Amino acid sequence: MEVLLVKSGNVDNPVTKILEMEPKQVKSQIGNRTLRYIGLELEPIGEATRMSAYAGPDHVVLNVKANNKDELGLQKAGFYLVADVNPSDLKM
Repeated sequence: MEVLLVKSGNVDNPVTKILEMEPKQVKSQIGNRTLRYIGLELEPIGEATRMSAYAGPDHVVLNVKANNKDELGLQKAGFYLVADVNPSDLKM
């Protein structure tokens, strides 16, 4: 499963890093955090600032494939924003 570290806003190359993790690892990292479904395409999240092009990632997004959704207790595949997790909170 892919865990994406994403910048805010509609910027060029919003994904700063892609981490490959097993669903079990993802569950231990995000715990019972709220997941907000974004859709099948990664849409811009939040608003960009003038410094967004130079800033690090602001958001953690899961790219959930059809074969992983059940392991995470999700209804459908696609991109999910992990609502209250900062990329620096992840243990890599």
